[in-house]
Amino acid sequence: MAILAVLTCVATLIIDERHTNSDADGRNIHSGAGEWPAGTCGFSNGLYSSNPAPALMAGKVKIYGRPQVIAPRGDVDWRYDPTHHPSVRLHLFSLKWFERLVTEGMKPDGKKMLERATLIAKDFVSDNLGADGPVHPEVWGQHATGLRASSLLCLRAAIGGRPWLDRALRTHAEQLAEDYAGQWNHGTMQDLALLVAGCQLQHAAARDLAVRRLSSAISVQVDEQGVSNEQSVRYQAYVWELWRAVHSAMQECEITPRRLIAERVRLMPAFLENATQPNGRIVPLGDSHAVPPPGVRTPVIRYLTSNGREGRPGKEKSAAYAAGFVFARTGWGTSGRQLKDEHFMSLRFGPARIIHGHNDHMSLTYYGNGRDLIVDGGHDGYRADAYRKYLQSPAAHNVVEVVGVRHQWDAPTRLTRKKLGPLHQFYEASDRAYGGITRTRGVLLVEDPGFLVVYDRGHDRQERTWRALWHLAPDFTPRKVSHSHVQALSSDGRSQLVVSQVPLPGQSVPSGSTRVARGVTDPYQGWVSPLEGQRLPASTALMQRHGKELRMLTLIVPAGVDQPVSWSATRDADGWYRVTVRIGFTERAIRVGPDGSMTP
Repeated sequence: MAILAVLTCVATLIIDERHTNSDADGRNIHSGAGEWPAGTCGFSNGLYSSNPAPALMAGKVKIYGRPQVIAPRGDVDWRYDPTHHPSVRLHLFSLKWFERLVTEGMKPDGKKMLERATLIAKDFVSDNLGADGPVHPEVWGQHATGLRASSLLCLRAAIGGRPWLDRALRTHAEQLAEDYAGQWNHGTMQDLALLVAGCQLQHAAARDLAVRRLSSAISVQVDEQGVSNEQSVRYQAYVWELWRAVHSAMQECEITPRRLIAERVRLMPAFLENATQPNGRIVPLGDSHAVPPPGVRTPVIRYLTSNGREGRPGKEKSAAYAAGFVFARTGWGTSGRQLKDEHFMSLRFGPARIIHGHNDHMSLTYYGNGRDLIVDGGHDGYRADAYRKYLQSPAAHNVVEVVGVRHQWDAPTRLTRKKLGPLHQFYEASDRAYGGITRTRGVLLVEDPGFLVVYDRGHDRQERTWRALWHLAPDFTPRKVSHSHVQALSSDGRSQLVVSQVPLPGQSVPSGSTRVARGVTDPYQGWVSPLEGQRLPASTALMQRHGKELRMLTLIVPAGVDQPVSWSATRDADGWYRVTVRIGFTERAIRVGPDGSMTP
């Protein structure tokens, strides 16, 4: 670990060489109870809130619902691995779970808690940083090291510099300098910890390296629209939290942050506002869970998460991001509909899959009438098994597959058209992700009464089997399956969801074209994971066509259980198709052009 030893101490930013963060004995000076150096105590994940001090004092550690780790009197079994799950090992080794002992330990009656935290940290150092080396190679994993350095800095802020603790932190700084994850959230966490360690320990080389890396990374990690490069809605929130902490840590270190950091950080919450559904939960795209926007409390987020009781509504109904996301809604609960009953859809496109993205280009999701309707496969953690491969694959998303042709994960998808009207929104995306075969998807959101029309087109020189996948929310169970459509009922019997192929004039839907898969395991199909640890059987409608050309028009219609739903298609004199949709007593006509355009 020689990098820090040979680094020069010349910073690339404006750096004030006064180090006012520590007093003479090394104890951190913070201005009041509950205020800690940025990026240390309580920062980064849910382990802080899920591990209250009384439980920790009883020796119980909860790691994301997994079996509890028993840590009596500070003597932890660092080999504890009952599930052989990488996330459990990561979070055990991160030490983020013990930070409530530190923060609660600073209260007048908290001496024993602070002592316990110190024992745990000493036990980790003794068992993993000694001559025998770590108990497991993942102890020095890039992300575990960054998170743990943050936790040790949290402890140092409470107990001050101690020879054993500062030696451990210097060892961590050396590791963070040499084994860099790069310009994504793991690398940012590493550099945040390296920055704070450098400032707290007055280690200029560590501090300056972190500043250089961070100053270079911001333009890669967050684009001009404020979207992170993680390709995940959940990680958008995490990256926002990271860069806010970076900005604060630089200021605490008497460093002038690069202006671009503040500019990009300021833009990031708007993406999360647009990605939050009317039920107050983010749409779980990429490695994401269907939860309220973590840690984000803008007025619009407060409005969405409180069902309109707090904050204020947003202004726009549509948002498209070059990173590959379209979010569209019928409104904000201010014009006739209640907020929870507004409709919301997402559509994915963009550059090749990286980091926490999935192979979900051209996939859409749909929420309406107070319910999830068409859903993403979700995320169940990072165990590298067949189920995770399924959740990342096109098969877990609402796409058209070309059966028997290998999907190219690195193929980009373009958003080719976007047209907005007073009561409709039209989007179109296109790519060549299956062996150069063209796929084009047009999506029309009809805002009143609320339904989707999807027009999938494809073309190849030889005959192909084209298969459209529609993942119904777990709340819906098919009641009727025909050759062309699926009618499903909600568990409370109040709502129906109809997904139907509409034969255009001159077309017929072949017998057996539509079937439903639910809870299949070889290979996986018909499953969703809205939260980590959840694997819920859910019905997937599979609709197939065969030929050199695909022209498949699909209706996705939510309605009350007592509302009849029907449709018909004709051709107008100008060559456009006219599709008439009837929902109860409401009738809407949709026009479909030869070039795939759609409009009411």
